[in-house]
Amino acid sequence: MSADVFDLRLNARALSALAVATLGNIMRGTGSDAARLGAAREVLDRAYGKCRAADEGADEPYTVVIRQFGDGADNEG
Repeated sequence: MSADVFDLRLNARALSALAVATLGNIMRGTGSDAARLGAAREVLDRAYGKCRAADEGADEPYTVVIRQFGDGADNEG
């Protein structure tokens, strides 16, 4: 990673608390519904990660693994 990219990340992280506070102010403000919803979505994405679309991966096959655990006794004859 170059020094410029590293410095940019450090500077952005230094402003992250202000950014979250600003999003909180927009959420609680009297602005448009779209602005308030967008701010809320950004806060939730950062807190919990972006959610997957409901149909994302729906066409992918599932792999089911069934494991049976016994008590350790040998049951074979």
